[in-house]
Amino acid sequence: MNVTNNLINTTTVHWHGFHIPAVMDGGPHQKKAPGTTWSPYFQVKNNAGLYWYHPHLHEKTFDQITMGAGGLIIVKDPIETALALPRTYGIDDFPLVFTSRRFLSGNQFSKTIALDNYGDYAMANGTMNAQVNMPKQQVRLRILNAEIQRGLNIGFSDNRTFYVITNDGGLLNAPVAVTRVVLMPGERIELMVNLGNDAVDASLDLKAFNSGQAFGFPGQEGNPTQPTGNAGLASHHY
Repeated sequence: MNVTNNLINTTTVHWHGFHIPAVMDGGPHQKKAPGTTWSPYFQVKNNAGLYWYHPHLHEKTFDQITMGAGGLIIVKDPIETALALPRTYGIDDFPLVFTSRRFLSGNQFSKTIALDNYGDYAMANGTMNAQVNMPKQQVRLRILNAEIQRGLNIGFSDNRTFYVITNDGGLLNAPVAVTRVVLMPGERIELMVNLGNDAVDASLDLKAFNSGQAFGFPGQEGNPTQPTGNAGLASHHY
């Protein structure tokens, strides 16, 4: 791959979750100056699943991720392909990047590093109050928690059961039935949810149920006096 740095600042590109030689991984010490091109090469040996890339420059990762320097990588393999899973992109197979931002008075992103770098406005795929139409069937959600610090306790607004089918390492041996799943920063999962019994034009919220978490859960809501708390919403809607 040819990775050209068109920023005005130095950066790196880290392939999060990939089994590759360290020299190809774009760690903090592998700086790429503005206007230069880096050409890493490696064989993809990972199992099918969701992975991502992001900058990893020392003391600048938060700044550059806030401005959008990152993205998803979907790996496929023969084992996953042989399974009867939804995989029509944007129809029954949806990649979702969950994060949040703080805004300054002029609506710019805040890039001030503090004790807690939790945004107060939830975002899905870079969009606030995101909505999507889904078919009346089983659908697949490939989710990345791209928060800087906040863990997410994910579930649906009606507390329905759904199934986890992959984690960071790829496909699980069997689907795991849950009503909540905790996802920490940088983690990825794939979910299957059945919409076949929902009424046409019905609505459903995918939420982070963070308000009831015990002290110490990263980014617990409604507890701004604690080190892991902030003044954000009790439950973030994605």
